[in-house]
Amino acid sequence: MSETAVAGGPAAGVRWDLSHLYTGPDDPQIEKDLAGALAAANAFAERYRGRVASLAAPDLARAVDELEALQEPAARAGAYAGLVFAADTQTPRHGALLQHVSERGTEIRNALVFFELEWLAADAARADALLAEPALARRRHFLAGLRRYREHVLSELEERVLAETHNTGSAAWSRLFDQIMADLSF
Repeated sequence: MSETAVAGGPAAGVRWDLSHLYTGPDDPQIEKDLAGALAAANAFAERYRGRVASLAAPDLARAVDELEALQEPAARAGAYAGLVFAADTQTPRHGALLQHVSERGTEIRNALVFFELEWLAADAARADALLAEPALARRRHFLAGLRRYREHVLSELEERVLAETHNTGSAAWSRLFDQIMADLSF
């Protein structure tokens, strides 16, 4: 074994520069982004709940664009928390950040789950006609992709319960695996 391999190999000391996302794990912008995304998700739900399947193509296109825009800050926070944790699983504040962002992400997803369920509940002929509309061209892949799982969704309440248990279920096992693997030396 070479000296380099024992000392951590050529990647030892390499760190990601995540400063373009946030200044650090304690950056107050993380919480601002999550709170803003939750507020936007709740406002989105007030505007569109009960109407998704009846929207005209241009209105559905605007709704999908709005959905994408309001999810971006939460996705950025989630990516940052995941990368910070992956880089250093031993620092407790990194794990706490990942847990906090995951929990807030679940709140946001639960506020928005209605959209997918209402789109999936739309009559197949109507959905196909909407997907053929030029106004939905950029969003066609997303919307058609959702419909592939039409037979595999539950009620909104059940979908919310699944989302709530994800953080303490499969995500917790994945996090434990990451922590164990990060502690191993080869």
